Amino acid sequence: MLLLFAAIGRSIHTGGVSLDLQVLQTAAPFIGAWLVLAPFLGAYTPDATRSTGEAVKTVLLSWVVSVPMGLIGRGVIKGDVPPVPFMAVTMTTTLVLLLVWRALVVLLVGGEVKGGGGDKEGGGFDLFRVVRTWFGRG
Repeated sequence: MLLLFAAIGRSIHTGGVSLDLQVLQTAAPFIGAWLVLAPFLGAYTPDATRSTGEAVKTVLLSWVVSVPMGLIGRGVIKGDVPPVPFMAVTMTTTLVLLLVWRALVVLLVGGEVKGGGGDKEGGGFDLFRVVRTWFGRG
């Protein structure tokens, strides 16, 4: 979703859709911040996709920390402070994209296990759960 955010922004500014180096450079600090911080903020715990409410809560917590860190990273890379309109559009757009994506994940593969009472078998977030256990946060 963060790469999509950068691609949408680039297409608005250039009038064409592309996945080029500038899109990757724009997205990189946001993706990096998300990948480093979101697992530790609960975005990839079993509860993160148990319900839409939990999904919203974990996305909000991860977003409110990771996206501003991505903005800081982008500022450091570019050597200046991102303009306020860019920050506002970034915060709004990434929140909407991340919430929609996580809601779709919950709808398609998440949710409570009905009957059986056991844990779900394998899922898209298992890699992040394994990484969290390496750091004693599982």
